Amino acid sequence: MRFPDEVVLLRPVGTDEYGNPDGSWANPLATETAGFLSGDTVYLPAGTDVLKGDRLLVAGRTYAVVDDPAEARSPSRTVLVTLKVKMLEAPPPATTAVRRTGDTMTGALVLVDGSPAASEAYVLAHAVEGGGTVSWANVLDKPASYPPAAHGHSLAEVAGLVAALATFAPAIKRWNGTAYVADSTATIYVGPADPGSVPDGSVWIDTSE
Repeated sequence: MRFPDEVVLLRPVGTDEYGNPDGSWANPLATETAGFLSGDTVYLPAGTDVLKGDRLLVAGRTYAVVDDPAEARSPSRTVLVTLKVKMLEAPPPATTAVRRTGDTMTGALVLVDGSPAASEAYVLAHAVEGGGTVSWANVLDKPASYPPAAHGHSLAEVAGLVAALATFAPAIKRWNGTAYVADSTATIYVGPADPGSVPDGSVWIDTSE
């Protein structure tokens, strides 16, 4: 029989003060296997270690095993294990950041019905790519500081600079051998092309350099 569903078996661990299993889900034992979910029945490979009271993660939902497992047999061997299950409320989302490197999930801590479980298969089934809001304190691998880097800009990249330089044209003064005198005909040319024949005393700021 083919088993198309990825299944994670969860078994509570821990004991009470008398040493008896107490059914705690604080840190369940997670075992990955394959199976087939149909209605309220899950079919697992023969020999699968599963008990009444265990839980299963199938297709992003949590199911409780409500009856003792049964065996489906052929005349010669056990073919598969059948389980009656009951769907529980969907488990809450991850509460800590999950780092993905390629196809590997690391640093995963997720919740199963309010308690943590370190199952990579569970994280892969519930991780959401993008979206949501992350506080600054929870951003991983951020640098400790952001020092400025030296850089430059061409004249044309600075908005309004060419026009601003042109406003200085009335302030052009030339030395006449005795004093600086205003030159009302001179102007300032800005650009990569030679302005050609222009009034004496004009200034060309060559932006092609």
